[in-house]
Amino acid sequence: MLRNRIYYGLKPFVPQPLRTAIRRSWALRLRKRIADIWPIMPGSERPPENWSGWPAGKKFAFVLTHDVEGKTGLGKCRSLMQLELELGFRSSFNFVPEGSYRVPAGLREELTASGFEVGIHDLKHDGHLFASHRSFKRRAVRINSYAHEWGASGFRSGFMLRNLDWLHDLDVQYDASTFDTDPFEPQPDGGHTIFPFWVPRPNGSSANGHESTAASSSRAGYVELPYTLPQDSTLFLVLRETTPEIWMRKLDWIAQHGGMVLLDVHPDYMSFNGSPQTTTEYPVALYREFLDYVKTRYAGEYWHVLPKEVAAHIIQVRSSKTSSREYELASLKTRRLRGRNAAVLLFSHYPADPRPRRAAEALAAQGVNVDIICLRDDDGEPARETFGNINVTRVRLKRQRGSKLGYVGQYATFVLASFFYLASRSLTRRYDLVHVHNMPDILVFGATAPKLLGAKVILDLHDPMPELMQTIFGLPEKSLSVVMLKRLEKWSIRFADLVLTVNLACKKIYSSRSCQPDKIKV
Repeated sequence: MLRNRIYYGLKPFVPQPLRTAIRRSWALRLRKRIADIWPIMPGSERPPENWSGWPAGKKFAFVLTHDVEGKTGLGKCRSLMQLELELGFRSSFNFVPEGSYRVPAGLREELTASGFEVGIHDLKHDGHLFASHRSFKRRAVRINSYAHEWGASGFRSGFMLRNLDWLHDLDVQYDASTFDTDPFEPQPDGGHTIFPFWVPRPNGSSANGHESTAASSSRAGYVELPYTLPQDSTLFLVLRETTPEIWMRKLDWIAQHGGMVLLDVHPDYMSFNGSPQTTTEYPVALYREFLDYVKTRYAGEYWHVLPKEVAAHIIQVRSSKTSSREYELASLKTRRLRGRNAAVLLFSHYPADPRPRRAAEALAAQGVNVDIICLRDDDGEPARETFGNINVTRVRLKRQRGSKLGYVGQYATFVLASFFYLASRSLTRRYDLVHVHNMPDILVFGATAPKLLGAKVILDLHDPMPELMQTIFGLPEKSLSVVMLKRLEKWSIRFADLVLTVNLACKKIYSSRSCQPDKIKV
């Protein structure tokens, strides 16, 4: 997104204390608005299709990861490793290959010899990894070189920036750059699941058009491991929490639903010398308290493994001859939709109108974040309402029937309201799709801002508006009003990327005067 490019371009010139203060102020305001989706996202507890559970009948999986961002964190790795060994845990340490420090081979060897994992954390950790696909491909070559040298199976990008399609260029078994819900991140659209999932390669071939090596899982795809607990930096430095209670509460919820608890903590921000919590560090005692809670509250109930072992399990089960067809975690279509953003424009009521409701629910079921703008008749209906990951915003508008001017006025008001709503939302949320239900046809122009930013627009024509208005007002076919309606219909269809309609008879009407047959689907 443009704002991320601007931010990471200016970041080196903005002092760290100022950046932290700005982020904290913004996060505290945001927190008041997101209680319904963070730290728990309703619907993310749904298991993948034909989910068979964890090995050995364990209740849930428990995975620990650490992103080492700078020299300070590098110097604390051994202390953190010793703490986890003392408590009986293992984790993955993810290092930046070309960042502000160099990773000693001795440290990597010591970690792996002690049963820990070493992973790749971005390339330079500068926010520019996904600036363009061409530059990403160049950087992927270097990332793959480090992965082979270090024996790394997994990758996580800096700042959780990501493009899951591009990540097929990496020779890794898994990526861990997503989350179930984290509105505080610069790319806040989560995967909305507390389970690992498979990301298949779109065309089934390797990134360079040839078969990958046998050692690389990227021949067919990779496993995505979303982190499912808030990051330590968010919890203790940004939100200034003083206990790990949120971690514990979220863990209890994930355990209840049999998901994967995956935590990302940073040694950079831990204090091992007993100093109190500050704006840049928190006592390691908070992390210890959480691990003690897991160890005592759920003794014998969790599958504690390294991320690469979760990935290997998913790959093994998926490729099993006896169960691969039954266990496919999700289709390519589902994986490509998960975490996307869609808007719905509806000059009607939600959830009362069945066709738009079914369409929105179908998107939400695939993990899409759906924003609906619809009508509100009276104060008894809430102006805003949430149904899982469907967010409904209602516009108060008294529907007037009986006069042409009444229709024109209310349609124009709703189109303008939709336009300004989506334009403002597009500043903070990039839409991938806008689904517009007629009537009116011109409601499609309410999606102008998202379309200019790359969204695809679907115009769903429930009724042919010229014919309907002819019937309602008894208008002659060649009257000025009908001619204008047909012209507006043509412009609206031309603006849309795809047109849907309800039956073949309607398709015939539209294709005869306004739409190419291959652009309209029933």
